[in-house]
Amino acid sequence: EKCLKSGDPTAVAVVANELTASEAFATLLHDPFANYVIQTLLTVGKDDVVALLVAQITPHLPTLRSTLYGKRIQAKLLKRCPATKAALPQR
Repeated sequence: EKCLKSGDPTAVAVVANELTASEAFATLLHDPFANYVIQTLLTVGKDDVVALLVAQITPHLPTLRSTLYGKRIQAKLLKRCPATKAALPQR
């Protein structure tokens, strides 16, 4: 997380690509530690990095609201990309 905040955009893109390519990405979204990395990527990533994350996170939005860590990612995602609100299931 600290590395991403002070790192160059290339390093941020590499980390985002590695995370989104992981078969365990859905699990990482709910992980107490990995969620901070994903939140940081949503905050410091350039538009192309955020677009990649949005594409990977959007299918998981319904399950994100069920955990504290998932809710935090969902909140960051909606703050950075308000258009993703349309992908959320209505209560």
